[in-house]
Amino acid sequence: MSKKTIKEYSTDCEVVSTKDMSSRSLKMIKKMTNKNPIKVPIRQKGMTARGRRLCCHANVESLVRNYGGERVTGYHVASCPDQTNLMPHSVWRTPEGKLVDVTKRTVEQNEENPSQDKSVCYFIIITDDSRTIVPQVVIPMTTNRSMKGQILVEKIGKSHNGMEELDLMTFDKTPKVVKFVRKVDDICDYYQVDVDKYDWFKKSA
Repeated sequence: MSKKTIKEYSTDCEVVSTKDMSSRSLKMIKKMTNKNPIKVPIRQKGMTARGRRLCCHANVESLVRNYGGERVTGYHVASCPDQTNLMPHSVWRTPEGKLVDVTKRTVEQNEENPSQDKSVCYFIIITDDSRTIVPQVVIPMTTNRSMKGQILVEKIGKSHNGMEELDLMTFDKTPKVVKFVRKVDDICDYYQVDVDKYDWFKKSA
């Protein structure tokens, strides 16, 4: 198994290849993000495996505050029969420089994980700027070689609570998602979460 790495982030994460996902999906992802997905391990044991489901940003913010390192923002790849979803996600770059996923998965997320190894997340690095929010992306997949369905990209508003219906923009041609990222003063204010409520990492260490 090859060990290609993302050099600019000095990780030892393996790059997702056509052995892992369809070449069409990978080409679309690369065209939209200018990046290739990498395989980030999902913590299975210990204190850092306790991150609350669906709270990845707050989980990682809590670890950064308590132990250092950085929050890296991007996408985890979710695969459905008729579409590929790029879901906004945060992983932790530890003080030692390793990328790890510290958030537990829901049953649905496990089912939509394209990796045969469910302890691995297919992750697309976008930025390590902790103020950056990335839009959710829905890529329809057809049985034809040509993409006929419209690509959907979330229009990021001024705030978000996780329960709101997404405002989606439609594109006939492949958009560059970097055009639709947004910077906020505090990502926790944007998601309306109190990081102190997610501080069980420190208490249970």
